[in-house]
Amino acid sequence: EQPESFVPFPDLHFDRVSADRERYTAYRYRNYEFAPSEIVPGFITHQTARNDDTGSMPESAMGNDTMPVRFRPRDWDLLGWRYSVLSTVAIAGWNNVLNMIPARDSAEFQHFASRDAEWMRRWLRWAADHKEYLRHTRTILGQPAIGKVDGTTAIIGDRGYIFLFNPNGRRLSASMRLDSASGLVSRGRFTLRELYPREGRLIGAPGDGAWTYGKTLSLELDGGSATVLELLPTPATAGSAVLLGSPGSAALSGEVLQVTGASGEAGMTEELAVLLPKGSVVRTVTVNGREVTFSRRGDDAVVFSVRWDGATFRHYQQLGAFDSTFTGGRMATTLTIPKRVFRQLAERRAAWPIPWTPDDYRSTWLAPERLLLFVQIAEPDDRWDARLEIDGRPVEIRKAYTAIRSAGRTFVGFYADVSLLSPDREYRVELVLPALRAGQFQGLFVENIETEYTDVIAR
Repeated sequence: EQPESFVPFPDLHFDRVSADRERYTAYRYRNYEFAPSEIVPGFITHQTARNDDTGSMPESAMGNDTMPVRFRPRDWDLLGWRYSVLSTVAIAGWNNVLNMIPARDSAEFQHFASRDAEWMRRWLRWAADHKEYLRHTRTILGQPAIGKVDGTTAIIGDRGYIFLFNPNGRRLSASMRLDSASGLVSRGRFTLRELYPREGRLIGAPGDGAWTYGKTLSLELDGGSATVLELLPTPATAGSAVLLGSPGSAALSGEVLQVTGASGEAGMTEELAVLLPKGSVVRTVTVNGREVTFSRRGDDAVVFSVRWDGATFRHYQQLGAFDSTFTGGRMATTLTIPKRVFRQLAERRAAWPIPWTPDDYRSTWLAPERLLLFVQIAEPDDRWDARLEIDGRPVEIRKAYTAIRSAGRTFVGFYADVSLLSPDREYRVELVLPALRAGQFQGLFVENIETEYTDVIAR
C-alpha cells in the first residue's frame, strides 16, 4: 500500500498504478493461495507517500505524532480514480476499501463534482447488490503484466459480468472464449451489454451478431482503460430491431430503418449493425437523421459504417507504432494535436481549479490540465538519462515517480510537459534513450486526454 513498498507498473497516474498492483497481487491470492472472494483485500485509489526529500516522515518531527505542517493533503488523482474503483470491484468486490477521497484538501472537496461522487456511490452499491455474482469471481487472461490485457469474470449460470483492464500505454486486444473457463455453463444464446465506458452499447458477435457458448470475444482497449460488460440470455424471439455497436435505438417505419441516439468516438469509423425481426424489408437506413449506405447480413441483419465527426486523437494517444526490435538510441516521429484536445484541457481546468503549488506539479497525477508526453519503458531504471527535441529544440524531460521524492524503486519513466504546443500543427519529435532490451520500450504517449464521444456524423 505504501508507495515506496512495491515496484510500480509504469504509468503517470498513481490510482492506475495502485489498481494494477492490486490485481497483480490478488491474482496470486486467488490462484496460488486459493483465497475465496470474501477475503481478497480491496484497495480503492492510493495511499499518499509519507516520506519527504530527506527520506524522513515529517509527521514524526515533533516526536508525539502531531504533524507540524499540512503534509500532502492535496493528492486526488482526478483521471485515475474510476479505473481504481472498477479494478477493486472486479478483483475484490467483497472488500471495497476506500483508501482516500477528496476531502483532506478544501479545494479538492469543494470542486469534486456531485456526478462523480454519485458515480462512485453507484458502483459501491452495485458491488453490494451483486455480491453473489462477485462471490464467483475468477481471473481470466492471466496475471496483469506489460504487453497484455487482464481481467475477471463473475458469472452464475447464464448471467454475469466481465471486467477487462489494459495496464499498458499501447492499445491492445483482449480475447477470451465464452465457455466453462470463463465461468459460463449455459449453452443458450447471449447478449453482451456494455456497462462502462459506453453504457448501454450492445456488442455483437462476429458473423450473425448472436453470442453462443464457445464463441470468442475480442475487444480492443485503449491504454490505461477499463471495460465492463454484462452477459445475459437473449430472448428466444426478437420482436423489434436491435442496434449493435453503439448506444441508441433502432426502429422500423415501413421500409425505413431509423437509428437514433447513436454516438461514437470522435474521428473514428465504426461498423454498426441492426438485428431485424424475421422477414423485415429495409430500403433505407438513417443514423441520427442522416441517410447511410448499408448492406444485408443474412436475412435478419443490416450493417453500415459511420465516421464520427472530429479529429482522431485517442485516450493515451501513441506517437508512431510499437517496435519490438528497438533497443534504444534515437527514434523520431510526428505529433499533431487537434484543437479539441486543448479545449478539453481548458474545460478541465475550469471544472477543477485547484491552486497548485510547485510541489504539486512534481506528482504527475496532479494538475491534470497539463498535456504530458510519457515515455513508457518496461522495468525502467532512474539511473538512465533521456533527451527530447521538438522541431529541433531541446525540451526538458523529467523523471516520474510514484513517491514524491526520487526513490529509485518507484521510478515509472520519463515525461515532458508540452502544454504550450499549438493545435493543428505538425511537430517533429525526436527522443534519445539509453541502451534497452528489445521490446522494453513500449512507446511515446500523450497523457491526460480522455475519450470524447459525439453523435455528429462526419460529412
